[in-house]
Amino acid sequence: MSRKAVRESESRFRALAESVPDVILTTDPEGIVLFANSSVEHVFGHAVAAVIGRPIERLLPALLPLLTGPRSKLEEGARIEWEGVHERGHKIPIELSVVVFDRDGRRLFTVVVHDVTDRKRAESAVKSSEVLKSAVIAAALDAIVTIDARGMILEFNPAAERMFG
Repeated sequence: MSRKAVRESESRFRALAESVPDVILTTDPEGIVLFANSSVEHVFGHAVAAVIGRPIERLLPALLPLLTGPRSKLEEGARIEWEGVHERGHKIPIELSVVVFDRDGRRLFTVVVHDVTDRKRAESAVKSSEVLKSAVIAAALDAIVTIDARGMILEFNPAAERMFG
């Protein structure tokens, strides 16, 4: 491949990497970050320049043993839940996937990080809402029976139990 073709390929890769909201990090086997896209600033609060050349574990604690250890927990491309650390110190719920590749005879790892903070908040809100709904239904003095479209009973509160035996 000619130098021009390599430069064009790298230019296309960088344009693609900068267009995605997920964080893309490439690290060497020692966990030193070799590449980071600009999404690292939004998700982790670190400037790209502050991440390059530094350990990935500043952002993703305890990840290095997973990257370099046995592949039992890490199927290539599979998403796993993890916790990242923001520059201000608070934890960030994330999903990550890892791709392992060789470049010039050297094993490298690309980690794609998806911030799931909003999803976790929504799940928590739904769970709280369900707990509240269940408490209201259980405390209601009127009988409440919930059925589905086929007439199958889904919920039967204590007042309904007393009323119908």
